[in-house]
Amino acid sequence: MAMSIDQIRLEILNNPGLEKEARVLAQQVLLENKQELIQQFNEHPVTKEIEAGPDASNQSGTLGNRGNLFSFIGFPEGSNPIEPVRNLLQKIELSSAKGRTSGSTVQFKVNMPDQNEFESISKMPWESGRSWLYDIERAISGLGQYLFGQFKNSRSGTGMQLEKNVTSNTFTPVKYFGTMLENFAKKLRGI
Repeated sequence: MAMSIDQIRLEILNNPGLEKEARVLAQQVLLENKQELIQQFNEHPVTKEIEAGPDASNQSGTLGNRGNLFSFIGFPEGSNPIEPVRNLLQKIELSSAKGRTSGSTVQFKVNMPDQNEFESISKMPWESGRSWLYDIERAISGLGQYLFGQFKNSRSGTGMQLEKNVTSNTFTPVKYFGTMLENFAKKLRGI
């Protein structure tokens, strides 16, 4: 009795050697895309600005070139809020679970931190319910009350939030982390 095309395809896809080869390829694709994601994160103007610390320029353009994100957000002087994000990105890996065959493909699951995990390591220093990592894309309030200069009592050393507006400037959101992760996931799904 002759086998149908579907039976042949299923037999090929259920071959253990094929899954092993597919896993090697999937691992390579994941690694390349993960490295690209981390590079995009490292090279983004927001990341560079925050890493440059309290004396940085506003290279991201989010603050109308007044001050910088490090002091505006209020990170403690000497802190590195970028490193925990990088550490979580490094945890993205191919699942050890067996690949799943579907149609004419072998699919593998990718283990990666979810949005809640990223939000938990990127809380605003002054408002624990919000995440600066995601709010960069939405907007962060208070730019009108932000004063940039050298301040002894400032958490960052160069930024101060006043009770009244000193300017009419508003925060300009930019595509950042959420967009990067979304594009990463789309690439892995082949969209």
